[in-house]
Amino acid sequence: MNGIRELPLRAEIDGVPVVLDPDSPDIAHAAGFWPLKRIVVNPAWFELDAEVQGAVLRHELHHCKAFHMEIRLLMLPICWTKFAQRVGQAQELAADAYAAKMGYRNELIRFIARHQTCAEPFHVAPMTRIASLIKGTSS
Repeated sequence: MNGIRELPLRAEIDGVPVVLDPDSPDIAHAAGFWPLKRIVVNPAWFELDAEVQGAVLRHELHHCKAFHMEIRLLMLPICWTKFAQRVGQAQELAADAYAAKMGYRNELIRFIARHQTCAEPFHVAPMTRIASLIKGTSS
């Protein structure tokens, strides 16, 4: 199987399915719209320790539970505006805050420090995310 481990048949967190996509460019991301939401992971997922996996799952779970993908879909006509970018950035910080609130602050900081870049306007620079988590001001 080329070293790729399959996720258990019914992997999920808080009712949201977790699926493996070997072609996904992201280690993990939230995808889909209600009621077909899911968290997609790629093979690099299996290189993370269990605590970091827990942190990342909580971050992505918040995107699903807070309807972030639906909000972004509604903002498509204005996605190029600074307002839409600020909304997307606020969503990222809110997902970070949720993971921290669930007890995964340090693990999420470790993940961000090792794996995150800031390639999209909807994302927050890694050092800004880390500083926000350290201060406990992500919201």
